[in-house]
Amino acid sequence: MRLEITGEVIAADGGSVAGLRLFVRGTAFEDSVEIAPSGRFTLPLPRALPSDSFDLVVDAADRASRAYHPSLVRLGREDLAGEQRFVLVPRRWRIPSGSHAGTAVEISPQRAFTPACRGCSGFYPGETALPAPLSPSLIEGWPEGVFPLRVAFDRENSVGAITERDSVAFWRVAEKMEVDFGSRLFRPARYVETLPHEGVAPPDVVLVWIMPAIRLAGLSTRGGYDGDLLFAGVRLQRAALITSPQGPTLITHELMHVLGFGHTCSWRSVLAETAHCAAQRSPTLTPEDVAYAQLVRRVRLLQREHGARWGIGAALAGEREVLLGLPR
Repeated sequence: MRLEITGEVIAADGGSVAGLRLFVRGTAFEDSVEIAPSGRFTLPLPRALPSDSFDLVVDAADRASRAYHPSLVRLGREDLAGEQRFVLVPRRWRIPSGSHAGTAVEISPQRAFTPACRGCSGFYPGETALPAPLSPSLIEGWPEGVFPLRVAFDRENSVGAITERDSVAFWRVAEKMEVDFGSRLFRPARYVETLPHEGVAPPDVVLVWIMPAIRLAGLSTRGGYDGDLLFAGVRLQRAALITSPQGPTLITHELMHVLGFGHTCSWRSVLAETAHCAAQRSPTLTPEDVAYAQLVRRVRLLQREHGARWGIGAALAGEREVLLGLPR
């Protein structure tokens, strides 16, 4: 049987894949093939492969006109048999909807993954240096089918009252976020609607508590399985914070954590880490916040729809090694 590498590339922004090639490099083997307009590729391999591991890189044939980040994965000989599907990350994301619609934002996976501080995550939670062999990558997030997330105030387990005024102020902020993103993100729910039914917990729950014992003004947690978030919680130190002057920024900040994003010092952001880059803190969502969040949702969706193993993690590896010349 003739050995070959087959697969597909899908552009996250729906753009053309014309001018792209798949490059395969091993210890004593190197070859490439043009990506078809459909995104498909097939590269025949010699019957006797001289290498045990290979770098696969999807990149522009004309390096001076790259529209997408190089996508790099490292595979063993035994991994070459399956379909290799890549979702390509554009180097510039044009925001399609919301308050910043039409704004083009330069995209750098390296910046998005860079931790805000030692021991912290970046805007995209994860590591800036991926281990070899590079493993399939799916950035953690909510499945698209569960939006808008049901959000409920857990008054039974809160310490202190949550008033109607607090609720109105909270939802005003949540609705402003939806306007900024141009999509439905949250919906009000009663606490009883978030409880398990016949032993099955709903997969789209965000609970809000008032907990004076926490040392921060707000603290968010989230959990899930196999790359998909299933639950999140927001703890606020005092209910009065919701209607305070800093309330809109605090609630936006915590709800961005709920959506799956971490702190950053890489751009001006509502998620800027104030202990390390206070000057970068924005009171509202910035175009960069919206663009990077929309991008990861789109890449996740395409990876799920196409069964694509390779997404933003492969773009991170490509940017680091191919564009920035950073060590493995």
